[in-house]
Amino acid sequence: MAEYLIAFNDEWVPPHTAEEIRAKGRAGLAVIDAMRAAGVFVYSNGALSATSVVGSVRAVDGAPVFTDGPFAETKEHLGGFCVVDVPDDEAARAWAARLAVALDWPQETHRFPSPPEPPEEAPAPGRPRYLFSVFGPAERTAFGPYASKDEMVASFAATGAFNDKLEREGRLAFADGLEPATTATTVDGRGGRPVLTDGPYLETKEALGGFWVVEAADLDEALQLAAEASQACGGPVEVRPFQTPASVRALLE
Repeated sequence: MAEYLIAFNDEWVPPHTAEEIRAKGRAGLAVIDAMRAAGVFVYSNGALSATSVVGSVRAVDGAPVFTDGPFAETKEHLGGFCVVDVPDDEAARAWAARLAVALDWPQETHRFPSPPEPPEEAPAPGRPRYLFSVFGPAERTAFGPYASKDEMVASFAATGAFNDKLEREGRLAFADGLEPATTATTVDGRGGRPVLTDGPYLETKEALGGFWVVEAADLDEALQLAAEASQACGGPVEVRPFQTPASVRALLE
């Protein structure tokens, strides 16, 4: 089994009425329920947009530097995603196709390099969740986004230590890195019959390289944790809050 990211950008969603959005939400949740029933569901969340970005943080000389707005100035922004644990690429594409048809907008599929170890203790319920996104060059070297093997190994060790801290504190909902953007598959089900295209939906110089889903008491605490994440992985980290169960229910009512 292998884990895959199925994601879409907010700008891929065409204009909808409130009733249409509610209907699409119910259709998407039905696919998520089917994933759970099939035992392949790992995690999902959404309602992200350019306006939901609270800022990015990077380490400069060992100190965090915070910037308002997204790290990468692009016309496209992550809108939502789910993670599935399935046998192979074809199974991942099949689930992406079901989501694309249900929601009627494209889905992009990425393979994670290896399944992460589950947290020893689940995060405490009720705390807000935040997405920590790590961006890097779409075209990688032999050492990924790093300049040398030593730099890569040091970053892996620091990131592992940071992940261990999150697990001990019960904050880690999910974390993993992605294979290069060239391994992505785009699934477009807007025509009722899914169309599969090799490669990312957008050709950009910066691509999502990995992410954390972290629980924190509030935004200030999330930003402090993101500063630690940035120092550990050696790259800027973009922070976004997730919608809450209450906001989802209100949307679907």
